[in-house]
Amino acid sequence: MNDLELLKELTSFPGGSGDEDLIRNYLKDKINKITNAETDGLGDIYGQIGNGPKVLAVGHMDEIGFKVTGFNNDGTINVHNAGFVF
Repeated sequence: MNDLELLKELTSFPGGSGDEDLIRNYLKDKINKITNAETDGLGDIYGQIGNGPKVLAVGHMDEIGFKVTGFNNDGTINVHNAGFVF
């Protein structure tokens, strides 16, 4: 799989804040091919390769989203953010 295919696959998963299970499971499957992937109580994935110096690779699994909370007579919608939005 080349980098573009991987990026396309990663960005195809729905994963709003608090609903990262699909992308978490995908990433754990990928990481388990290299090392034993563990998940902590917050849903973070971690593992260790070898016994050398420790390196931390970080990233976000969730994406910013909005939840529709209502519809208005003028055709607009009311939304509430899911995650942090500026």
